[in-house]
Amino acid sequence: MAKAYDARHLSNNKSYEVQRSNHFEVIIPGLGEDFTLLVSRCNLPEVNITPTELPYGNTKVKVAGLVEYGEGSLEVRDSIVKDTELKISKWQDQVYNKETGKMGWASDYKRDCKVNQYAPDGTYVRSWVLEGAWPSTVTYGEMDYTNGEAKPIAMTLQYDQARIVR
Repeated sequence: MAKAYDARHLSNNKSYEVQRSNHFEVIIPGLGEDFTLLVSRCNLPEVNITPTELPYGNTKVKVAGLVEYGEGSLEVRDSIVKDTELKISKWQDQVYNKETGKMGWASDYKRDCKVNQYAPDGTYVRSWVLEGAWPSTVTYGEMDYTNGEAKPIAMTLQYDQARIVR
């Protein structure tokens, strides 16, 4: 007998439930619990293990070399009462203070951030922990009389390590 070749078995089997990209929250210590509600998008880590070549005789072999992490991106919606713009600006000032021109201490501005992922019913699934994260670029958005959309604030985050936890 021929095996059924369709997706019916996926639709009613909990084992095949997909992770939806809109079931997440981002937690950055020091920016407040309400901050996560304003996040509109973020990217998950990019991990690149560069190869190291070992030549010997007429051939080469490749082994794992240095690990590099890509930049993170985070976009939030600005809030007037919670003053999201001011919270992000204060974090960025810990990196480089625009008033004094001084660079900050890494121990003051680096944060261990989390991206929590959830199932459709809100059950916790897993997290990515971004260790030593800090904002290298912040784009505070633009004001525009032609629409009434929420003003976005975009950040590029640098981080030292990324790991997945359950």
